[in-house]
Amino acid sequence: MNLLDRIKTGNWSGLTLDLQLERLEYVQGDEIAGAALVRGDRADHRPGRVFLDLIVESYAGAEGEKGRHRQREVLEKWLLTEARAMPGGASNFPFRRPLPVNIPVTHEHCTCILQARVEVSLSPDATATRKIKILPSPAISVVQETMAWQLGFIGSGVSNSGGRQVFHFVPGPGTPVEYKDIEQIEMLFTNQEKSLLVQMKARVDLLLWLNSDNYFTLELAHRDIFPSGGAVNHKLISEQISCRLRESLVPAARSGSKDICR
Repeated sequence: MNLLDRIKTGNWSGLTLDLQLERLEYVQGDEIAGAALVRGDRADHRPGRVFLDLIVESYAGAEGEKGRHRQREVLEKWLLTEARAMPGGASNFPFRRPLPVNIPVTHEHCTCILQARVEVSLSPDATATRKIKILPSPAISVVQETMAWQLGFIGSGVSNSGGRQVFHFVPGPGTPVEYKDIEQIEMLFTNQEKSLLVQMKARVDLLLWLNSDNYFTLELAHRDIFPSGGAVNHKLISEQISCRLRESLVPAARSGSKDICR
């Protein structure tokens, strides 16, 4: 790298960095594997430690809202090696790291930035980035399918709550008549070792009672979502969600029970 190139790029260290990955698409909790390749063209400069950063981009504020802006958050920071890359040659640093099981995702996927970074004394860090796609866990995908296929609710967007993605659903043409008073459903998913935790909020138009926000929590065991034989139990999930939705349509003063699903 000549002096002019260093001035243009701001890379005074004379290092180049390449990030290689086995694949570019993953599922929440998957293992990401690849290597960081560091090359140096100056024997008088010794680079420092090599890091790997997982960065997610999200939007603060609702869609169409004034002041809505894009923000970046470093979800994970891994130290690949304490050893220093040797100058005047190439050093390869392979890695294998688990992705967070609850990394925020949208209805379809989350696009994250994986950044390899080398600390350099008295110079900006050398970096290389790759975009990766992270899909929801299979359990979350099944619940989303159930909302659409079994209950007729349409995904209407996603918002950010404390760094977690909240999924929004509204009634569609195929939604049963009994749920016509439900204006919107919000779901926040938490992947657990043996189950999927679903925190729900159903906003209901109760007319004389105005609008009512009803909060529920479902815990769906993986063995119930995916029974033996590889089949997916959409029917059971639909029944569990339907019970909670029916409960939201019963005013607390008239139901005589805080939980009619038990």
